[in-house]
Amino acid sequence: MLEEKERNLTLEYFDNSIGQWEKACSENPENQEYIESLDEAKSNKKQYQLGQLESLVQRYPNDYSYRYELGLILFEDQEYDQCLQHFQLAQRNAKIRLDAILFLGRAYSRKGFHDMAIEQFEVLKNEIQVMDEKKKNAIYELGCCHESMGSKEKAFEEFKSIYSADISFLDVADKINSFYQQKEAAK
Repeated sequence: MLEEKERNLTLEYFDNSIGQWEKACSENPENQEYIESLDEAKSNKKQYQLGQLESLVQRYPNDYSYRYELGLILFEDQEYDQCLQHFQLAQRNAKIRLDAILFLGRAYSRKGFHDMAIEQFEVLKNEIQVMDEKKKNAIYELGCCHESMGSKEKAFEEFKSIYSADISFLDVADKINSFYQQKEAAK
């Protein structure tokens, strides 16, 4: 508990520092020193988070929320091989299970393992009953995987299910319009 409080306070310190440098950069966008200081502050925060989470995972290997957080940082750094294990284990925590599956699928997708990513996104699509943001993200990623594998019809069906629920979600409207235009041009 005390460890978590210390970690949160330190992250708050980093966030305040980043906020101050962002404000300084917005007031003086040409000042290279401010830009470098902002980048350094962001880098310091990420290094701190990575070190802390690696330590916490090592000390508390069965606390899957720490594994999920570490997986997110590794995912952001495009360390897909390293984040996979953490997302796989994080699924064991019921509170973060669906988020872990989503990022597991995304990591597989970014690695080019589209067939394995499809499996994860299908699980999410079937488990989430309501068309919320998480389900839309999973279906969108599923459609993108099908698209990457050359299955345009399957991709279209996935994008269409989002389009029917939320026309403004990401670039789904553009994808649907493009599909119909290609279909019309082929006639």
